[in-house]
Amino acid sequence: MLILELGILIIPFSLLLSPPCRRFVLLVSKLQLLRTAIVRSSSSPVFWNQLSRLNDMTFII
Repeated sequence: MLILELGILIIPFSLLLSPPCRRFVLLVSKLQLLRTAIVRSSSSPVFWNQLSRLNDMTFII
């Protein structure tokens, strides 16, 4: 019975936390892409393309 009661509490709580966690993971991955682009070269057009996508992503979040 205790397992059933815990399941009733944990499942809705995890559903509440999943969208913000997904956005956080996406933001971290975009920041990692930005870091690798900066490390490789800061003057290439690929860098500015990734930077603009990251800027758009911050407005979405």
